Amino acid sequence: MKVETVRDSDGNRLPITGRVRIEQRADLSFEGSGRIASIAVDVGDTVRRGQTLARLDPEPAQLKLQQARADVSAAKAQKAERELNFRQQQALFDDRVISPATLAAARAAYLSANEQLDSAKATEAMASRAVRTSAIVSPFNGRIVARSVQPFVDVTAGQSVLQIEGAEKAEVVGMLPAALVTKLKPGDVASAYTNANPTRIVSIRLESLSSRLENGALVQAIFRPVDANSELRSGEAVLITLPTAQARSPSVPVTALIPQTQSKQASVFVYDSGTAKVSRREVTPETVENGRVLVHDGLAVGETVVVAGAAFLVDGQEVRLYQPATHIGRDKAL
Repeated sequence: MKVETVRDSDGNRLPITGRVRIEQRADLSFEGSGRIASIAVDVGDTVRRGQTLARLDPEPAQLKLQQARADVSAAKAQKAERELNFRQQQALFDDRVISPATLAAARAAYLSANEQLDSAKATEAMASRAVRTSAIVSPFNGRIVARSVQPFVDVTAGQSVLQIEGAEKAEVVGMLPAALVTKLKPGDVASAYTNANPTRIVSIRLESLSSRLENGALVQAIFRPVDANSELRSGEAVLITLPTAQARSPSVPVTALIPQTQSKQASVFVYDSGTAKVSRREVTPETVENGRVLVHDGLAVGETVVVAGAAFLVDGQEVRLYQPATHIGRDKAL
């Protein structure tokens, strides 16, 4: 029978992958479709709030505005004509010259003309807005980080043209196992580093946790550097090591657990070196990481559990430990 001493999970927890992004960021696009006439900036350019970054060909929007204004003028004339006719019909009705049906028809025509004028004015307002929004204007001070299209290309409404990021407030976004979220709270400080330079460690503070599960098991967490001058770059992938105090759950190999089909509990056999006997112990598994199971309760660090052959044991059974033939194997067995 093989056994292993229960260890703290701190040394077994894999770092969590995160990505750096800038808090203030935006995908910029045109509100309407058209052909791009000019793009005044490129990747890496610094821009200021209110600066014009790109323009659509203005002619189609201007022509639609002219047409809309002409439609408004025509609708106004039609309204005036039908209003005059309605007033005349009203006078004739008062003199009992025409029937109520004729007056009702004149009134309906007048009301219809009013609605057509309102519709024409709304179309004119939309056309005027299309002229105003035929340019992309920077929403804040920042830097252009991506350009998706070139001038003289036709784009659709909402198609990304430029991406802009602000100059401050980098943040690190990571997806944490749901089992760990209950142990974290805003304000906890973790560490971040890159594979390329693991010696450059940046302290990051947990700002917020999402209330929604992603893929049924992950929770989005947002961290911010403790030092505002940490020089984290947007888009950079980092490895997040959670606070040591938050990773104190005991861990055992997966082979040590005996699942229970009727509950979320599981069992392990704990070995007592004084009596050379094993006792069955119920535990609550949390999650599996790197071939090991984090145990919420039921075990303490330093206890010895059976890691091979547990399914064939009974509570209180006297056992004998496996003795490997070589010193190397013996070191691995315990």
